[in-house]
Amino acid sequence: MKKEKTLSVLIYIFGPVVRYILVSELAAAALDLVWDNFLQESALQGAAAAYSLSLQTIRPYLRLVVSAAAGCLSVRRDAMTEWSAFPAARQKRRLSFAGGPEEGSGGFPDNPARNSLWSRLYVAADEKVRMRVLPLLLVSVMSLAAGLNAAFSCLLRDSSAQGIQGSLPGFAGMLLQTVFYCFFMPFVEETVFRGIFFPRMQRWYGTGMAVLASALFFGLYHGSFPQGGYAFLMGIVFALSYEASGKFTVPAALHGACNLMILWLQWTDRYSAVCTPVWAAVFLGIAAGGFLTIYMIVKKTADQ
Repeated sequence: MKKEKTLSVLIYIFGPVVRYILVSELAAAALDLVWDNFLQESALQGAAAAYSLSLQTIRPYLRLVVSAAAGCLSVRRDAMTEWSAFPAARQKRRLSFAGGPEEGSGGFPDNPARNSLWSRLYVAADEKVRMRVLPLLLVSVMSLAAGLNAAFSCLLRDSSAQGIQGSLPGFAGMLLQTVFYCFFMPFVEETVFRGIFFPRMQRWYGTGMAVLASALFFGLYHGSFPQGGYAFLMGIVFALSYEASGKFTVPAALHGACNLMILWLQWTDRYSAVCTPVWAAVFLGIAAGGFLTIYMIVKKTADQ
C-alpha cells in the first residue's frame, strides 16, 4: 500500500513534466520529418535567395516555438489548477508562521518562528516591502545571471552558461530573440517547473525540498553542465521569488529579464569582454550586496 501511494505521488508530481518533455520532443520530431521530406528542398531551391536564407534562419525558432507550445498545451489543465490553488495554499503557510496577524501587518512579532527563513520570505510579500525590494531584486537577479554566465565561461572556456544561440540580422533578429527568449520560453519553462512541479512537490515534501528539487530538475532539463548549473542556481531564486510573492508573473518576469540581460551583452558585443574573472566577481558582488540589502530591509520589517 505504501509503495502504491509513493508511486501515485511521484506520478502526480513528475507526470506533467514528463508529459511536457515527451509531447515537445514528439512535436519537434514531427516538424523535422516534415522539413526533411517536404520543405527543405523547395526552400533551398527557392527563387529568392533572401527568402531561402530567412526560412533557414527562422526554422530553429519555429521548431522550438511549436514544440514548446505543444508541450505547454499538454499540461495546461495542470497549470490552471495549480495557479488557482497556489495563492490560497501559500496564504495558509504564511499565516501559520504569522500566528494570525492582523490584516495589513507586515511583521510577525508574536511568532516564535519569526526569525526563520520562511517567515522572512513571507514578510517580503507585504505590499510596502514589496514595492521597496522589487527594483533591487530585479537588479540583483540580473547581476547574478551575468555573473554566473561570466563565471561559467571562465571555468569552461568557449562555453556559455545561458546558451542563447542563433539570430537574424538587424532589428528583425533582435525582435525575434526578445519575443522568444524574454517572453515565450520564460513563460513555458516557469509554467512547467514553478507553476506545476514546485507546488506539487511542496505539497508532499515541504517548501525547502520543493525549491531544491524544482531547481535541480530545471537544471537537468537544460542538458549540459554549464547551462544546467546556471539553470539550477537561477531556479532556486525563481522558486523563492514565487513563494515570497505568490504571483507567477514574478519568476516569469525575472526569468525574462535575465535572458534579456544576456541578449543585450551579445547584441552589443560585450559578452566575451565581460566573461573574465574580474567582471564575474563584480557582477556576483553586486548581486550579493543586493540580496543582503533586501534581507536587511525584510528583517527590519519583521522585527518591528
